[in-house]
Amino acid sequence: MFDDLKGIKEREIKRRERTALDDLLELNDKIVRGKIKIDLNKITKKVISGERKKLEEIVSRIEYDENDLISFVLSQCNKDYDKKIWELVGFYSGVLLSYLTEKNWKEGKRTIIKIDFGGNEFNNLFYYAECVDVVIVKNLIGNSALYGVASYGGKANQVIGIDIEGDDALGRVASFYRGKVDQVIGIDIKGRNALSEVASGGGVNQVIGVNIKGCMAFYRVGYRGKANQVIGVGISGDGALCEVASYRGRANQVIGIDIEGNNALGRVASEGGKVNQVIGACIKGNFALYGVGSYEEVNQVIKVDIKGNGVLYGMANQVIMYNVVGKYVLKHSRLIGELIKGRKAKRLLKQYGINDIIAIAESMRDDKDWKVMIDKANKIYSIYERIAKEKGWKDLVRG
Repeated sequence: MFDDLKGIKEREIKRRERTALDDLLELNDKIVRGKIKIDLNKITKKVISGERKKLEEIVSRIEYDENDLISFVLSQCNKDYDKKIWELVGFYSGVLLSYLTEKNWKEGKRTIIKIDFGGNEFNNLFYYAECVDVVIVKNLIGNSALYGVASYGGKANQVIGIDIEGDDALGRVASFYRGKVDQVIGIDIKGRNALSEVASGGGVNQVIGVNIKGCMAFYRVGYRGKANQVIGVGISGDGALCEVASYRGRANQVIGIDIEGNNALGRVASEGGKVNQVIGACIKGNFALYGVGSYEEVNQVIKVDIKGNGVLYGMANQVIMYNVVGKYVLKHSRLIGELIKGRKAKRLLKQYGINDIIAIAESMRDDKDWKVMIDKANKIYSIYERIAKEKGWKDLVRG
C-alpha cells in the first residue's frame, strides 16, 4: 500500500506566508481581549491623543495598505461585540486609517477608501480617525459611523456616508480644537443625530445631507466654529438644522428644504452667532426658523412654503416670507430691519434667484452620486455669492 511513496525521501510542507492582515487581526484580538489596554471612558483631546499614540507605535511595525485596511474592517462585520468593545475596535480602525493616510501624504500619495458593507453591521467605524483623505462608506448598519473623524485638531478632505442605518452617523466630524474638513456628505441616512455637531469648534466648507430620517439632524453644525455652506434636503424629524452656527459660530449660507418636523432651523446664529443667509422652504411643522439670530444678526432670512405655527423672533436685516400658512407672532420690536411679504416677496424670490436655489436643492433628492450633489451645491453657492456681492455682505467664514 506504500508503493506510491517509493523514491520519496522527504515531504515538503509549504506554510502560508504571514500577511499584513494577519498582523492587523492579531493586534485587534489583543485589544478585544484586553491584552492591550485602550481607555476611552472619558473622551478628551488628551485621552484621544494618548491612546492613539499608543496604538500608532505598534501599528507602525506593520506594512499594510488600503486593501488590507478594508479587508480588516469587513472581517469584523456582524461580530457579537458589546458597546465598549465596538468603540475599541472602531477606534483601532480609525488609527489604522489615520496612520496610513499620514504615511501616504508624506510620500505624496492619496488615500481613498471606498467600502460597500452590503447591509452588514459595524459600529463606530473609523471612530475619531485623526487624518483622512477621502472615505466613502455605503450600505452600512451601525451606530456612530465616521463619528469624530478629523476632530481634536485633525483634518480631512471628503467624508461621505451613503445608505447608513444607525444613530450619530457622521457626527462631530472636524469638531474641537479647530479640526478641519472640506466636505461632509450624508445620503439616505436613518437614525438620530445624523451630521450633528460637524465643525463644532472646527471648520468645514460644505455639509450636505439628503434624505435623512431621524430627529436632530445637523444639530449645532458650526457651533463655536465655521461652516461655509450647510444644505439639508428631505429631512423627517424634529430639530433639523437647529442651532447651526450658534454660540459665536459663523456660516455664510444655511439651507433647509423639504423638512417634516417641528423646530426646523430653530435658533440658527443664536447666542452671538452670525450667518449671512438662511433659507427655509417646503417645511411642515411648528416653530420653523424660530429665534434665528437671537442675540446677533443674520443678513437675510427667507421662509417659503411653510405650514405650521410659530414665532418670528431674532435679529435679521431682511426677512422675506411667502406662502407661510399658520399663526405667526412677531415677538420683540428689535426683530427685523425689513419684513417683506406678498407680491414684493414673490418678486424678490425670483430676482435673487431663490426659486432656482430651491429647485436645485430639491433635485438633490433624486441623486445618488455625491459628485453631482457637490456640483449642485456649488451652483447654489454661486447664486449666493451674487447676492452677497450685490448687498455687500462680508465673507463670515473665509474673510
